[in-house]
Amino acid sequence: MEVSRFSFISEVGGKYTEGFVKKRPGGTRVFIGWKSFCVRHCLRWSKRWLILKDTSVCYMDARTEQIRFVLLFDRDFEVSAGLTETEGLPSGLTITNQQQLISLSNFFIVFRLCKMFHFAQFSLYSSKY
Repeated sequence: MEVSRFSFISEVGGKYTEGFVKKRPGGTRVFIGWKSFCVRHCLRWSKRWLILKDTSVCYMDARTEQIRFVLLFDRDFEVSAGLTETEGLPSGLTITNQQQLISLSNFFIVFRLCKMFHFAQFSLYSSKY
């Protein structure tokens, strides 16, 4: 069962799914060149609790239950999966928007997230028209 204390807060929107993922360090679009390479490839992956909501994806530190980042569904929001899009991760998923690029790894949660993102994007587009 995938439940956190944020699962029951209705003011922040409905929840699709949540669970543990491994997140690659870095991702903010501030680092350029060799700094970006060092941050993304030399630091260890961190274990995060990821929550997919109606209008956003957020992840938190599982030990402290502190929300680390909220990724909003904006006009540049995109989800990529596959070896070429995720830099060789067979069970990886890359989520991007205007501010952030997040690389995730965990086969079961990533598979469910792919299905949920497809559903969420369909719901967002159908509600606009």
